[in-house]
Amino acid sequence: MLGKEERLKAFLQLTNFCYNIWKWKYDIQFNVIESNCPHESLFDSLFLADGRRKTVEEAALYKNKEMQM
Repeated sequence: MLGKEERLKAFLQLTNFCYNIWKWKYDIQFNVIESNCPHESLFDSLFLADGRRKTVEEAALYKNKEMQM
């Protein structure tokens, strides 16, 4: 059975035939670990602008609480 990273890589390969889909991988402090985006810093700042970081953090906390129950 394929792991999460292998499934994501396969998905990106399939979808990149029709669309450019970029991905970012963040650490817990929201530093970019890796990205396949040619304009990584621009889109990273847009992604985390206008309170979106707080929304992402809240979603991550909620998901972690669900997983612990």
